[in-house]
Amino acid sequence: MIGGALRELGLAPGQELLLMQLWDRDGCSQSDLVDRLGLDPSTVTKMLQRLERDGRVCRSRSGDDGRVTIVSLTEAGRGCAAKSRGSGATSSGDRQVAVRRRAADPAHL
Repeated sequence: MIGGALRELGLAPGQELLLMQLWDRDGCSQSDLVDRLGLDPSTVTKMLQRLERDGRVCRSRSGDDGRVTIVSLTEAGRGCAAKSRGSGATSSGDRQVAVRRRAADPAHL
């Protein structure tokens, strides 16, 4: 069921977890996403590159510290949240379980 919803949104497995983090806290640092997802930084970088290429997120340098990359949702990224909530695929409990499962098995990313 969730796999079908991801395909409808044009998301690859794992991308939804990153987007879910941003739906809860948009504009966080890339390193914060790495910590919250419990994934290797290179894995998160690749996920962000794909999401940025698809127009769902944008990355920018922090005004306070140029070494920090801030990740923000675009309109398309926020639209995925609305569509996925309409499908019932992203309740808070589902997100927490999914994050734990994916973090335990990063091969799915």
